[in-house]
Amino acid sequence: MLRMKKLVLAAAALLVSLGANAQFESGKQYCGASLTGLNLSYNGSQDLNFGVQAKAGYFVEDDWMLLGHAEYTHSGQDGVKDYFSAGVQARYYIEQNGLYLGFGAKVVHSGSYNDFMPGVEVG
Repeated sequence: MLRMKKLVLAAAALLVSLGANAQFESGKQYCGASLTGLNLSYNGSQDLNFGVQAKAGYFVEDDWMLLGHAEYTHSGQDGVKDYFSAGVQARYYIEQNGLYLGFGAKVVHSGSYNDFMPGVEVG
């Protein structure tokens, strides 16, 4: 029984490692979306709050992905303006551990506030 457990664990580790190496190849695509702020409970004192975010990326070379994203957040509270941002990013993935180094920039708009925000990230 112990030998069978070891064999199953070794096979699972092999499958996971094969999948991890294949995900950073040139030509692969990435797409993601999220929806936030929708509460299941509602009472008369709370206004509708929600956010939507979309991302799409493409591996132009092995381990190098170009990414675009857009985000919109609505707050039903008085005096709080809606928020919109859009940006681009480049990421370099380290295959040995799945981490990435990224740099990019986004444009942010909220009411009369406009900003350009460059950034660096590790993930």
